[in-house]
Amino acid sequence: METLILFTKAPLAGKTKTRLAKERGDDAALRLATAFLSDTAALCGRWRAAKSAVDANRRLVFYVDPLIEDPILVDLAWKAGARLEEQRGKDLGERLRHAFDAELARGSRAVCAIGSDSPTLPLHLLDHAFRALLWERVIIGPTFDGGYWLVGAQRPAPNLFDNIPWSTAAVVARTTSLLRTQGLAAHLLPFWYDVDEASDLERLVWHLKALRADLGSHGDSIQGPDGPVAPATFQALVDIGLVHSTHLPTPAPGGTPLEPR
Repeated sequence: METLILFTKAPLAGKTKTRLAKERGDDAALRLATAFLSDTAALCGRWRAAKSAVDANRRLVFYVDPLIEDPILVDLAWKAGARLEEQRGKDLGERLRHAFDAELARGSRAVCAIGSDSPTLPLHLLDHAFRALLWERVIIGPTFDGGYWLVGAQRPAPNLFDNIPWSTAAVVARTTSLLRTQGLAAHLLPFWYDVDEASDLERLVWHLKALRADLGSHGDSIQGPDGPVAPATFQALVDIGLVHSTHLPTPAPGGTPLEPR
């Protein structure tokens, strides 16, 4: 059995995406956080339902804070086929350790955790992570800011979360150093990005526009090889004026739009 944990917060005005809120305001930050969560939950649901899994027995759990009964979380969990659990612990490290320990105790051979800050994450990277855990003890998916988009471990999980300086550029470095003290090395997955600040938001907008042009998508959706790419996020960016819904792919020579590949 393999378990994917979505570690997330209920989207609440004034308490969500506070760094983005400083640049874009509380309303825009809430719209984006809700959209990121929606797209990530849908991605997790597709992972759970995938028929090409190495381990067909897949379990999906949303560990949430602070409101397990939040209607948005309840609805997204139901649609994705996820169980809802409350985060427990004084800090992020304690909460992650509790979640890993609880799921491994329920019989999982491997557990991975992601957040809801990477709405464009492709499904194949989640599959890659669990395949790597067939032979690797610990895996980390690094982000460009020094953190990680995924952390995973086989049973029994080593000490991964003690004394980590969360929300800094030293998260991956400190985690790998902690593993070395236990005689272990982390297998690194491909880099991806999360969206916490204004510069991250610029990357997200650029990425979605580039995907739209490259894939020849029209209208208000982008269809990638793994399925729809961040539809709620794309709509949120339209709503706050960062993307135009009438944006079309770059015309091919002759003046006609590019055809989908």
